[in-house]
Amino acid sequence: MTVFNSAKNIYTLAILWVLVIMLPVPFIYAALFSEEAIEIVPLIVILLIEVFFLSMLLDTKYTVDGNLLHYRSGPIRGKIDILKIRKIEENNSFIKTSTLKPGLSNKGFTIHYNAYDDIFISPERKEDFVKTLVAINPQIEVC
Repeated sequence: MTVFNSAKNIYTLAILWVLVIMLPVPFIYAALFSEEAIEIVPLIVILLIEVFFLSMLLDTKYTVDGNLLHYRSGPIRGKIDILKIRKIEENNSFIKTSTLKPGLSNKGFTIHYNAYDDIFISPERKEDFVKTLVAINPQIEVC
């Protein structure tokens, strides 16, 4: 089993950390300075959002185990059969056309698999990642 951590873009990290820090501020302010009771439902929603962002920040990685590529970014998890990967395309542009993007950087790969599926991922060790996948499936077209 080989693990590849996600590359991290400073802007993505900054935005996520600002959200993690700033989202609870209104509730803390209300708890300290307001005489009214704090609404529990919005507080629970904010806490769930916080957990989502923190889990993305702390647990975004890709694992190659046998013929499967497992991806995880917080609660977003899945697996791809490496033998069904058709093409790996380097994508360093700001705009991504993939619907699923479990990564913390805008520099990475769009992986095309099955007939019409694709995913954008951003491993730190890009060359090792591609070599690992191509070693399992030499039919992968690398662009």
